[in-house]
Amino acid sequence: MKPGLTGFWQVNGRNDVTFVDRLDMDMNYYYTRSLKLDAKILYKTVKKVVKREGAI
Repeated sequence: MKPGLTGFWQVNGRNDVTFVDRLDMDMNYYYTRSLKLDAKILYKTVKKVVKREGAI
C-alpha cells in the first residue's frame, strides 16, 4: 500500500512500539481496512495532534 498521512500504529503507540509490532499493526490494517476504520484512525490522529501526544 502507498503510505498516507497517518496510520494505525502512528495513533496506537507511535514511538512506544517495536518495529515488529508496527509491521503486525500494518498487516492487520491491510487485511481489515474499511471506511469505518479509516474514520477512526483519522479521528484519533486529530485528537493526538490537538493534545500534542506521541511526539518526541
